[in-house]
Amino acid sequence: MKHYYKAETTEKIIGVYNRILKIPGRMGYNQSELRQIFASHLREQGFDVIEECSFTSQIRDDVVGEKRPDIIVNDEIVIEIKTCAGPKEQKQVRSNKHREQVKLYLILGQWPVGLCFYFGGQNFSMFRIDKEQFQKRD
Repeated sequence: MKHYYKAETTEKIIGVYNRILKIPGRMGYNQSELRQIFASHLREQGFDVIEECSFTSQIRDDVVGEKRPDIIVNDEIVIEIKTCAGPKEQKQVRSNKHREQVKLYLILGQWPVGLCFYFGGQNFSMFRIDKEQFQKRD
């Protein structure tokens, strides 16, 4: 069985996600509200949480934009929250767009692990990216 970096911490975070999925009326919350709910639950579990940490994106010496992950946990795990309701948005979920976004956060922000959680629609899902995995392939 493969051992993942920060497996115990990510399992606890996934447990928080599963508890949030049971909140009555959660489908009525927007992405920003879900981020706040998630962050609040993480703090209750004793995690150090930073919401919407902002940093610049650079290529060589040129600033090309600003990045803002939804949540940083214990200064080592990036959490991105996504909402999707309709069939068009469900299709986007299956694309690589969100994986690439989390991957970029790991590269630019120097965090080792990224998690993305989906809310809405019929299927609830998440994914994990370890910086070590894609660095070996690139």
